[in-house]
Amino acid sequence: MKQFLKSLSTALVVAPLLVTLSTTYTLGMVSAETMTGSNQTSTDTTTEKTMEDRITQRKAEFKTKLTTLQQNRVKLRCKQAQGGGIKSLDGRIKGLQTSRKEVYTNLVDRLNKLVDKLKTKGIDTTKLESEITVIKGKIDTFNNDLATYKQDVGDLKDLNCSSDPVGFKASLESTRTERQTLVNDGKAIKDYVKNTIKPTLKDIRGQIDAENKTEDNKTSSNKTSSNQTSGGQ
Repeated sequence: MKQFLKSLSTALVVAPLLVTLSTTYTLGMVSAETMTGSNQTSTDTTTEKTMEDRITQRKAEFKTKLTTLQQNRVKLRCKQAQGGGIKSLDGRIKGLQTSRKEVYTNLVDRLNKLVDKLKTKGIDTTKLESEITVIKGKIDTFNNDLATYKQDVGDLKDLNCSSDPVGFKASLESTRTERQTLVNDGKAIKDYVKNTIKPTLKDIRGQIDAENKTEDNKTSSNKTSSNQTSGGQ
């Protein structure tokens, strides 16, 4: 049990929990002044309509306005951006979804297995179970925000930016906002593990160590008593 706690505590510290979206990657470099145009559209009319609705909403949220000169710059350059950096980012996000799901699922699974083992030893797991519920909520938030981010980037890649440069700019701003949200989500998970779950595991390990020490002392005392009795005879 002690070894299990030690290995779990170490894993929680070293696990790559913080989202690793590079701040210098595509979204940090793409701007209305450095884009080229695109005629790529979705063949699914239902999806396209949904995308149009989202773009309209982003225009309203970010109050995006471009001068005629800025719109012409977007039309001129956004196609290259869509086929290059934005397309690459779309692929990176799919990889991120897979890797984060694996890391976070493993984290929760190991904690739940630990709870089961602790219960068989008669150790109170109420606090740890409560913390598992909280961390699962934070993970759900991350996953939901990642899905939104993926959708935003997909729209940015697929919309007809040459006919709607304002929509392209609004979608770009939305992806930047979502990226920062993901960074914050990942940090919240990492900090909760470090500052809340890890100390709880340390307390539990201390409790187990104390119980084992008490048991060792009893065993040693019994052996001493047995030896004294044998010597007296």
